[in-house]
Amino acid sequence: MTHTGCDRFHTAVELIGARWSGAILRALFEGHQRYCDIRAAVPGISDTMLAHRLRDLEEQGLVQRWVTAGHPVRVDYRLTEMGRELHPVLGAITAWSQKWIPITPQPSRKLAGFPLPGPASPIREESATHA
Repeated sequence: MTHTGCDRFHTAVELIGARWSGAILRALFEGHQRYCDIRAAVPGISDTMLAHRLRDLEEQGLVQRWVTAGHPVRVDYRLTEMGRELHPVLGAITAWSQKWIPITPQPSRKLAGFPLPGPASPIREESATHA
């Protein structure tokens, strides 16, 4: 028996939870942006990864690439209606993270790259070879 609600949830979490996707979407909540504006709003992302994520988000229907003819050609990225409807979802994640995720990671208390709040967790850290 399939659980379509679970399948949809899993697909949605994988879509918005892919590395850099949430940060790119958050940058686009400010309005349409040029590539360089998005890159500036997402520190640490490479050009290759940004181009890849923008393509993925466009293929999934969250982002629209908008080309304006001229000299030079101007390319903007905008959220679609589907993408704009993620605003309250990512807002809730932001609020949750501000409450529970510490700003300064403590290397001895990390799990899957994310710092854990509170006392040291009994869950052991996986080695980098288990990627």
